[in-house]
Amino acid sequence: MQREHLTMTPEGLRLLTPRAKSDQGGGSGAELGIPRGMKVKTCPVRAVEAWLQASSCRYGPVFRKIDRWGNLETSALHPYALPRILARRLTFLAAPPAPSQALVVQ
Repeated sequence: MQREHLTMTPEGLRLLTPRAKSDQGGGSGAELGIPRGMKVKTCPVRAVEAWLQASSCRYGPVFRKIDRWGNLETSALHPYALPRILARRLTFLAAPPAPSQALVVQ
């Protein structure tokens, strides 16, 4: 996800995907609105804001690879990295992982 596809608003976060599965040849993509959460600790918008500040991400991909030494790379995460990251975090939290189908990126 490139920064130009992400817009912060007082109500939340707006994402524009350049391509969407539902496109029927138009290629216009899809827009998704994510509202701010009721709790600071679980608000997805605040989490993205905190990541953008911590990563000093001003342009390019929002979700980037971090190497084993903690260095932030400029290239985007591979699309299949997110399900693996989520599964590892769930294990870390001692929560049972969701079925693998639920973690597939489409």
